[in-house]
Amino acid sequence: MSLGAITVHYQNPSLTRRLVESLQDCSIVRKVIVVSHDSFFLPSKGKLQFVQQTNRGYAAGLNRAVEIAVLSGIETILAANPDVVLDCNAVEALFNEHQKSAAACTFPVLLEKGKRIYGYRFSRLGSLKVARDAEWCSGACFLCDVDVWKQTGGFDETFFHYFEDRDFCLRLRRAGHKLHQAETVVVVHESKSSGNYVDGMLPKFAVKNHLLSLQRSGMLNPFSFMNVVLRHFLYLFRWKGWPRGISPWIRGIREFLTGNRV
Repeated sequence: MSLGAITVHYQNPSLTRRLVESLQDCSIVRKVIVVSHDSFFLPSKGKLQFVQQTNRGYAAGLNRAVEIAVLSGIETILAANPDVVLDCNAVEALFNEHQKSAAACTFPVLLEKGKRIYGYRFSRLGSLKVARDAEWCSGACFLCDVDVWKQTGGFDETFFHYFEDRDFCLRLRRAGHKLHQAETVVVVHESKSSGNYVDGMLPKFAVKNHLLSLQRSGMLNPFSFMNVVLRHFLYLFRWKGWPRGISPWIRGIREFLTGNRV
């Protein structure tokens, strides 16, 4: 099965260059597709195909990259965030695991700040919990068969950023597809390396999409709503200049309550 690698760039040129260079060296990777959501540019040459589009969110970027992969005859895609550290050994190991498992999607174990992340689930009150018996795995790095991606409609662009991976994993399972975690493949995810969380709209997307994800699972009630809203507010205090995050946090709650999904 032909393998293509895809990534979405936004405000992290050094990390995008690093990822592209590591993937271009891998003989198993037939094509590398970068969708850029800002003015950053790399010339398309060799394996690399570079595309720029208006920033409509991470999900939209991945969907566009898969469309290009389909036109190139790619059968399996490796999706990776620019802040994931990959080498050819890890890519080959993940691809081999994917083929052996006969799964629709295969996920590595992520290493974040020295901690192994297998996946996530929600608590009874809707809190996000790292879990070994995960309900879903991170979309920061995974392999997926293109046919399955097309059948399930890819990532839901309603989410723009955050929790689109949960939605995708749940839809795959409901459609009867198998998800597999390659526990022997550990990949470093530097995480939130693009800048200060409170300097942009991340607090808005984080709280809004957390609530939306709970709602779609029938887990949203007054208690889970208050728990999630408060936790996202308290998370702002971890960042320098945290008051800047209050306005987008409020905006995210308001947009969820009014049904504005943009």
